[in-house]
Amino acid sequence: MKKFPLRFILLFTIITCCLSSEVVYAQAQENYILRFKDIAMREMQKHGIPASITLAQGILESGNGQSRLAVEGNNHFGIKCHDWTGDTIYEDDDAPQECFRKYKSPAESYHDHSVFLTGRSRYAFLFDLHPLDYKGWAKGLKKAGYATNPEYANILIRLIDRHELFKYDQMVDIVVDVPNPVPTNPTPPTNRPPTGRPSGVPAGGGQRPTQPRPDPRPTPTPPASGACSLVSDGTLSADQIPQTFLVNRIKTVRFDCEVSILQVAEAYGLVGKRLVKYNDLKKQIVPAGTNIFLQPKKGKTVGNQRSHKVKVGETLFAISQLYGIKLKKLYKRNGIPVGMEPADGEVLVLNQKRKTPAKYVKNKRKPSGGKTTKPAPNAPQPPRGSGSSRPSTKPSGSVQPAPTPAPQQPDVRPRPNPNPPQPPSTPSYVSYTVKQGDTLYSIARMYGTTVDAIKQ
Repeated sequence: MKKFPLRFILLFTIITCCLSSEVVYAQAQENYILRFKDIAMREMQKHGIPASITLAQGILESGNGQSRLAVEGNNHFGIKCHDWTGDTIYEDDDAPQECFRKYKSPAESYHDHSVFLTGRSRYAFLFDLHPLDYKGWAKGLKKAGYATNPEYANILIRLIDRHELFKYDQMVDIVVDVPNPVPTNPTPPTNRPPTGRPSGVPAGGGQRPTQPRPDPRPTPTPPASGACSLVSDGTLSADQIPQTFLVNRIKTVRFDCEVSILQVAEAYGLVGKRLVKYNDLKKQIVPAGTNIFLQPKKGKTVGNQRSHKVKVGETLFAISQLYGIKLKKLYKRNGIPVGMEPADGEVLVLNQKRKTPAKYVKNKRKPSGGKTTKPAPNAPQPPRGSGSSRPSTKPSGSVQPAPTPAPQQPDVRPRPNPNPPQPPSTPSYVSYTVKQGDTLYSIARMYGTTVDAIKQ
């Protein structure tokens, strides 16, 4: 009986210590989240990686920011050297004294984590997941081999659920490094359809008011006359080279002015002939606003879009560049002979073969010039050298005085303007029917545009 109180006190002390340690550990995690949540959301906005996943990985890999790699090397994600050329730090991991990347600041580590995931093909499938599907991302990271721990995905999910990190995903309007495709001469709609939520409310919910984000990149100003062109500039300067983005999981770039494909190849360190082949090009000059793929196009789409309604004047090449699908695949699946174009309003399939061939036309170029009227084949022709077709009734040999010419009056009749003013071009818009589970972000990625552009 005398030993019971001692055992009870000892057990109570152990439980208290454990609970106290757990509270301290949880508080350290909360402090880490408050410190780095803004950086994680900014990286999500730029690259599409859920902020919840980034924060959970940072907590786990850096030991709440208190590991030696995090304190001395600012490495919050345990990324090893691989092809790294910067500073390094060594730490025991799977093997003794392995090489890890060393950063100047935690923000640099967070950015390199985004670059690491977006730049490796084995993680590419993750970006097809819904941006709020943190469980899918956690399981996908484990499947792709980010960590060797078999419980890695479950640990991340528990961290996210415990601290409700998913709320930070819902606060982000994702842009995914896409140049802002503001249409030329935009015409604001007079009757805007309801969007289902007030302007400024994020797609994931909540009532957080947002301010328009200014585009940090300089907006190119086209010359006063003629089309905007970079062809005559030769080698492109750093401020003329836009950021890359993903279309159909293919690294893509888009210029606001027309550009030579050889200029693009030089800017991104690629072979010109390969770039021409990747984009099914016949000419080296690429029009402004055209998707230019830096990797081969795919045979199918990886998004939810399975068909496309042809707009007036739209070519099969333009549709191929819109979705990142090989041009020959579109010809074959829709039963269109090579060189023909789909008829306006025809619905094309993108991934499977049509049961019946699509309607097509020879070309979509409007003939230049007006119609010329040919004379009737049986019309009488005037004799050569005479100004009239009627025979003369005057006797031969008689001389007629030359008629006195009447004074000429100035011609005041209105003449047609040889260069009539052209009506202002109206921007072309792409329509899309929203399906269950779609978000502004997923639609923006599907079409290679931005959330802000869709809202506009």
